[in-house]
Amino acid sequence: MAKKILLVTAAFYPENSPRSFRATELALELVKQGNFVKILTQKPSSDTIQFAKKNNLSIGSFGSRQFDNFLLGNSFWKRAIRKILGLLFEFPDIEYFFLVRKALKFEIGYDLMTSFSVPYPVHWGCAYSWKKGHTSNLWIADCGDPYMGVKYEKFKKPFYMAFVEKWMFRKVDFIAITRISFLGNYYKEFWPKIIEIPQGFNFESVEKAKYTKNEKVTFAFAGTLSLQIRNPSKLLDYLIDLGIDFEFLVYTRTKEIVLPYEEKLSGKLKILEIIPRDKLIYELSKVDFLVNFEFDPLTQSPSKLIDYAIIGRPILSLSYSNFDPTVIDEFIKGDYSKAFNVENVEQYRIENVAKKFLSLIH
Repeated sequence: MAKKILLVTAAFYPENSPRSFRATELALELVKQGNFVKILTQKPSSDTIQFAKKNNLSIGSFGSRQFDNFLLGNSFWKRAIRKILGLLFEFPDIEYFFLVRKALKFEIGYDLMTSFSVPYPVHWGCAYSWKKGHTSNLWIADCGDPYMGVKYEKFKKPFYMAFVEKWMFRKVDFIAITRISFLGNYYKEFWPKIIEIPQGFNFESVEKAKYTKNEKVTFAFAGTLSLQIRNPSKLLDYLIDLGIDFEFLVYTRTKEIVLPYEEKLSGKLKILEIIPRDKLIYELSKVDFLVNFEFDPLTQSPSKLIDYAIIGRPILSLSYSNFDPTVIDEFIKGDYSKAFNVENVEQYRIENVAKKFLSLIH
């Protein structure tokens, strides 16, 4: 029997981010399985409207953020005030609380509502206005990352934000996380509400190049880099003294992390712009192997690893704290016996992920 479903998200097509992929892929599959789906998101662009029309999605808007325009500029005191407000009050993302709270009052009669973070104020806005049996019969808060339990941010969340998170968790029916092993990052009192629903993708929509071995060893990384959680410096330092010709492609928005190595690697390092996911997958399918920089496995499960698994090229997974250069040598020589294995790839099929969301209605 067809269900009426509302998805509340700040990130949706054509935004190029894991949160956008999560909501967009789920919406498409839920419609494909015969359900009515409405997306409540930021003021949609013409591309979003056309995409929704083409795919039989209903689209609603909670408006555009205005807080982004507060204290614009690069002066020290403006940047300092914005930073302090961000640390204390989730500024400017806190505006989502007010936008979602207002818009949700006009949404009624759904079988299921799913809200997506980050940012968490989307959930908070839902918690304020959602009424069980009126807005929807069931509410699932999809939490890609923990909030108070986050480990990789430089500054901890203020203690008083715990009251906000717990207030929201008390109202929601289920809390969806991508891996049940992340359970320890959430308050124990809410563990009975937590369920595992992996990131989902449409495997059939992916176009891959026909792989042929490259004349010179070619490998690639795609994603965000930082000195705290995905630090490539040990690999890059090692590659400087590697006496062979190779090409390392890095698709990233955080170019400042790798730019100092561009000259040192004498043209062997190619720093590239992030491109749409479908095009990126096609380009990555041409390389000899893919690179993953590991970080806290109890906090994060990068969606890029799912893409890597779909692409089907060997994965060189490197730990910063336990760096082993011998495995790099093996990969360079074409020995992939120590390649990282993404287990149970079938669980990431969007068909299976959508069914997990729908099964909770019953």
